[in-house]
Amino acid sequence: MLQRLLAIIVATGISSAVLAEEATPVTPKGEVESLMNEGIRLAKEMLGKHGEFYPYGYVMRANGEVQSVAASDGTEHPTSHQLIDLLNTAFRKGADSGEYKATAVFIDVRVTPPGGTKTDAVRVGLEHRAGYCVDVYFPYSRSADGRVQFGELFASPREGVVFRTRTAPNQPPQPTRAAQPFEEPESERSGQRG
Repeated sequence: MLQRLLAIIVATGISSAVLAEEATPVTPKGEVESLMNEGIRLAKEMLGKHGEFYPYGYVMRANGEVQSVAASDGTEHPTSHQLIDLLNTAFRKGADSGEYKATAVFIDVRVTPPGGTKTDAVRVGLEHRAGYCVDVYFPYSRSADGRVQFGELFASPREGVVFRTRTAPNQPPQPTRAAQPFEEPESERSGQRG
């Protein structure tokens, strides 16, 4: 397991500081939304180029620095579940040590939105050390030429797995609808990644 934890790498060149003058307020909700906004661009880019992506994450360090994080188990085609477990394990370690104050995990899934039909979506699992935990879903469609169009966002509370919180104490990021969506990781259903 230690070897797998060592496989977690912080991507170079995709780091930014959270500045006080940014429009996002410095609240737990604002901090996780800044991670979500930073990371969703990569998801859109990967979906446009490849039609899918392996799970990845973003963290906010205690000093406000934002970094992207990728995981590897050393195999050529790991499953999404394996990578999610590796990311969450590394995130818990950083949370327990006080190094991280917020985390985000980005996963390509199939989901049934409230009142809708099954669709592709990017699920962003957001957690903050203050106890704010929510899953935000970005339903999407992809044209034949690779253009990705996001649909109406929705969110649902989630159990904390990184900071070990029990409930979402605040409202999810806007726009929201009450949701308990059914989902499955994109790569698990397609069989292309393991």
